[in-house]
Amino acid sequence: MHARPPEVSREIDLEACPEEVWDALTRPELLEQWLAESAEIEAWDGGGVDIRTDDGRERRGVVEYADRPERLVFSWWEAIPDESTRVEFRVIELPGGGSRLRVTETRTAQPVARALAWGDRLATLRASLTYAMA
Repeated sequence: MHARPPEVSREIDLEACPEEVWDALTRPELLEQWLAESAEIEAWDGGGVDIRTDDGRERRGVVEYADRPERLVFSWWEAIPDESTRVEFRVIELPGGGSRLRVTETRTAQPVARALAWGDRLATLRASLTYAMA
């Protein structure tokens, strides 16, 4: 019997519409406000992912699925693809306005040094979107 890969899941409610949240997930200048020092995501199936965090760590990957503005899925890794994780963002429009963003990161192979601190990153995203909307 195979053990299920470890998983980290977080969600946050945002005062932004799904299109604005999608932009924050896919536009480099917006990603760099909440996720990384430099960031590129080609938001289409088979597109590339290239992220460098503030501490100099680099992750590269590939987009598995992109359905604007509801779902973005990619696999990424730090050193070698055998140590990858799969990240899924789901954007859910809330009744009365705003969006719920759910991020789930699942280890897909060998253990990875650490998962991103999604709770902190999502809080930074909320602040970034709130500032942009002001």
